[in-house]
Amino acid sequence: MCDLLGISLSYYRKMEKGERAVTSEMEEKIRHSFFKKRESSTVFVGTNDYTNIRFQTLNVREVVSKILGLNVENFQLNEYNRYQYPFFISYGHINVYYHDKDIKAGVLIEMSGQACREMEYEFEYHQKQRTWYDFFNDCFLYANKKAPENGDFVKITRFDLALDEQYNPQEGNFDLFKLLTSAREGRWNGRKQNYSAVLGGRRTKEGMINDGLTVYFGS
Repeated sequence: MCDLLGISLSYYRKMEKGERAVTSEMEEKIRHSFFKKRESSTVFVGTNDYTNIRFQTLNVREVVSKILGLNVENFQLNEYNRYQYPFFISYGHINVYYHDKDIKAGVLIEMSGQACREMEYEFEYHQKQRTWYDFFNDCFLYANKKAPENGDFVKITRFDLALDEQYNPQEGNFDLFKLLTSAREGRWNGRKQNYSAVLGGRRTKEGMINDGLTVYFGS
């Protein structure tokens, strides 16, 4: 973002934190950077691929109902715990961890990629075409109602966005091996200092199957 706006990273962070004023000229630059037409026919589909959200409340029943739109009675109580939470319930792959005494740790919702797909099924078929926008909006509306003075009541501790480049038989797709070459030569921007790559396949009864190439930056 700071590269697009032509400013330093420290200046951009101060704007995000409210420590520096956002001028009308800067507002226009930000708006332009989001809505500028790109010289490309590449189509990406963005999906929520992993989300963790923590609420500073001991009322797990209310969080499950108000935020997930689900019935806590349909969740399974697990015998083991995780992330230092004493209680762990799950509905499919949707995990909820909660405390009965530590209100700061409160209730943590964890949704992996598969859980996000399950949540989308609930959105479409059981929650009147609800969307992720509605979901996150409900998180902050709930926080404003329960604890308007507590800026730390709700915190998104993890949010992964997956961008799927749709298969293009006419023009082909982005060559990950070119990206790997760029990584080996150190030609990428950002704070991450390391990369890794996985290239493999599997032997099956039908023969070898190529599992493709995966490139990680900074994970």
